[in-house]
Amino acid sequence: MKQYKIDYYKDVGKVLLIFINIYLFFNYVINTQLTIIEILGLLSAFIIFGYFIHKIFDFQKFIKNIRFYLLVILPFIFNIFFFINFKFSGKEEIETYKFDYKLTSSDTRSNPRKKVISTTIKLNTKKYDDYFFFTTFLDYRKIEKSNTVTYTFAKGLFGLRVLKDYHFTEEN
Repeated sequence: MKQYKIDYYKDVGKVLLIFINIYLFFNYVINTQLTIIEILGLLSAFIIFGYFIHKIFDFQKFIKNIRFYLLVILPFIFNIFFFINFKFSGKEEIETYKFDYKLTSSDTRSNPRKKVISTTIKLNTKKYDDYFFFTTFLDYRKIEKSNTVTYTFAKGLFGLRVLKDYHFTEEN
């Protein structure tokens, strides 16, 4: 096979790995119950672990570009850790909380000072205030018609708690 075809397939593989990393991060890492400090601590541990693995085994013949290793391979290993933790999680626990949301103003060209609903909810118990991804949602219409959120959590294989599902309901 000609060298340009080999390089082409390597580049396609790199781009594919980047998209896999993005998918794994947004579907599994952010659904793990960790604060920002804990995520940074785990990421630091993975970087240190990766550095020692890189030094112990001579990867120079396999990895020509250290940036690719640090920006694609190590995040892939990091994301796979959370994927395995999520997929092999145990018994599920269901938690239900009442919540509040607030109207915020949004300046747009078509309608200045239009009031819109924030997609971040405030649980009445303040239990998950430190977990941004557990209280922020994309679709405000579900929030607008509800006042109760039900979370389904499970304990992952590595002991990290994961959010498996959530749904909103209207209770009086």
